[in-house]
Amino acid sequence: MRLLAQLFACGGDEEIGPLAREGFLRMCHLLHDDLKLPIEEVRRILATGMLSITLSALDYPRPSDDIIEYLISGQSTGASQ
Repeated sequence: MRLLAQLFACGGDEEIGPLAREGFLRMCHLLHDDLKLPIEEVRRILATGMLSITLSALDYPRPSDDIIEYLISGQSTGASQ
């Protein structure tokens, strides 16, 4: 995941950027066109993936803050409700 985050961070590079954008667009079309997922589901999947990449790159220790635990697991600990 950290490698993917680095690839996205290099999006402005004139050589790597176009490859990164092309790969991302291909993934979007695979999910929507080929797998026939609704566009809302494609957005949810990609947003969850981006969140996972961000949390991985930040290297939070486990267990962490209640809100970070929720973002990682999707399960509420009850403390932040």
